[in-house]
Amino acid sequence: MIIALTAGLLIILNQYPALVSLDPKYRISTSALGLICAFATSLVSPRAGLIGVMFALPLQPKLAWQIQQYFGYGRILPVHNAGLDLVAGLALGTLINGIWRRRFWRDTIAMPWPVGLAMLLVTFSAIVAIARNLKQTSSFFRFDILVYNLFHLRSLDWHDDFRPLFDWAVYGCAFLFIALLVPLLKALKKREYYLFIPLIVALVMAAIVGIRQSLYGIGFTAVQMLFRSESFGFMALGFQDDIHSFAGQMLIGAIGLWGLIYWSKNLPLRVALVLGVIPLSWVALFLSKSKATFALALLTQLLVLLCWLNRHRQYFWPIVLGCVATLFIFLLGGLFFSESWLAFIKSSLQLAGVRDLAAFNLALSYRPEVYAAGLKMFSLFPIFGMGQGEYYRQSANHDLTHSFFLSIQQNGENGHNYFLHTLVETGLVGGIVFGILLIYPIVLTQNRRALIPAAIGLGAILIGNIFAHSLLVRETLLIAASMLALMYVYAEAENDSFTLSTNESINEKPSRALKGLASASLCAGLGVLAVVIGIMTYSAQAQFPFTVDTQCYKNRPVDPDGWTAGLFELPLTDDVTSVTIHLKPNQLILDQRPLAMQFSLRDLNSTLLSSQSFSLTQAGPRSFTMEVPADSLLKRSQKILSVTLERCFIPRNLGINEDSRRLGVQIEGIDINTD
Repeated sequence: MIIALTAGLLIILNQYPALVSLDPKYRISTSALGLICAFATSLVSPRAGLIGVMFALPLQPKLAWQIQQYFGYGRILPVHNAGLDLVAGLALGTLINGIWRRRFWRDTIAMPWPVGLAMLLVTFSAIVAIARNLKQTSSFFRFDILVYNLFHLRSLDWHDDFRPLFDWAVYGCAFLFIALLVPLLKALKKREYYLFIPLIVALVMAAIVGIRQSLYGIGFTAVQMLFRSESFGFMALGFQDDIHSFAGQMLIGAIGLWGLIYWSKNLPLRVALVLGVIPLSWVALFLSKSKATFALALLTQLLVLLCWLNRHRQYFWPIVLGCVATLFIFLLGGLFFSESWLAFIKSSLQLAGVRDLAAFNLALSYRPEVYAAGLKMFSLFPIFGMGQGEYYRQSANHDLTHSFFLSIQQNGENGHNYFLHTLVETGLVGGIVFGILLIYPIVLTQNRRALIPAAIGLGAILIGNIFAHSLLVRETLLIAASMLALMYVYAEAENDSFTLSTNESINEKPSRALKGLASASLCAGLGVLAVVIGIMTYSAQAQFPFTVDTQCYKNRPVDPDGWTAGLFELPLTDDVTSVTIHLKPNQLILDQRPLAMQFSLRDLNSTLLSSQSFSLTQAGPRSFTMEVPADSLLKRSQKILSVTLERCFIPRNLGINEDSRRLGVQIEGIDINTD
């Protein structure tokens, strides 16, 4: 609970440096606007605050952009993941409202234990990831740098050492949202309407905007208008950044509302959903041009219909459970026997007539290649995973993934399957913890009919993450958290009534000794877990892929300010006799550690012609000259001069500024001598 509250508080405190540095042409940012509105509304009425947050969450990613397109007002700065500020504002307003009305704190905020367990897992995983990242980049841990990054979370790039802090804050806000909603919804009658009605209104708005985009291309660039525009107009994005996120959002309307229809007794609402909202969502889903998501939606709809029509047959459910168990075992085999499993898939595809696997991979937008890379990453650290936020960072290593698309072309990407993505980062332990988080309310609740609206809504969101990544749009993750909170409301309500009736019949309070024993066992278990994680973190620092900073040694052109990466290559013509590189003194002034340098001269066949080693030991301008061997000059062939550094340094890790580039040396000039 304290960790989640801390994450929410940090999101609020991040507004100060953001507003101080706000460009004068903007009046406010979407994150600050959402924070203020959510706080003010929930301060007066937490119920009204909840309604406002559920309405605003689906609209946040491109809210400022759409306001500018439709109303011509462009002075609101768009900020990614502004939904976090909505939840933080709701939390602050609700807590102050509870204090003002003198409500018991458990009536204001209550976190179920599986949620708390997941929060601890994410926290431990983030700590492990940051420790490994700092070791990987040869950086030192400094408390002031940690504080700096905690107050500048949104400026953390995917490859930054402290990037796991942002993921930690995201999950912290999601779990805080659950902790707020459980007591709030428990006190409401017809609580489903407080979540679904504002969400439905927002989905209708998003669908209409998406359909208009498909018809007229409103706000699209020339490149966006060319994307899959051969038929049925342009792509539809609505208020989202990409087609998969928008398609994942429309799944809530196309599939996720059937549970509400089943549960609700309001005939006008059911008619409006069946004849209006659901067909509109299907149209918008189709126009999103996300082919895989649309196909999965059709398949899911057919499976649900099949289950509904055959639900009373004697052998139907055993067959369904058997098929699910078989599929689970098959996928589990891919996790533990990735090489042979992939070979089996490859041979099966060839037997099915798919001879050109490269074309098949391209037709599926490189998904097979990405999934194979994910399985390889998982196989290295299957128990606790690679660490929170590490998928994007480590997938840039081609030696790890063997994927040209993932590592070279994209320089690291998400897993395009949120479940595999999470499994790679948190391992089997994370899979078990998140599995408990999802299954616990289903197991605990006896009246499972009450769970149907939230369970189907949550299931619709999860379907959008089988072949895509809509949960990486954190507003969608928060909507999923609200559905999970609704499920926990019924589980907690039945548990409370059971506890009350039992206590009344026995007329005695639970033993304090038993509670103390449970608390001591929990603390001991967490202590053992922390020790195990510490040992694994220390041992993994010397294991592949944490031994080399991939981003440091990716060759890139010299930046406009003269900085190189840890690898710098200079093509030379066949008449070059020597090269002199003049360096500025900034490297040692900023990093203050000696730096070894290796100069290598190779021909176009990568044959080593000459090499020299240098070392920077003190601040000051330096010049290094590399002579081309005389026998190489006679061959009159082109050559490549490579400068490889012992390490890079990162200004952000030194508290200099927000620059997160891997920097090598700063070049003042290069003299090339020819014969």
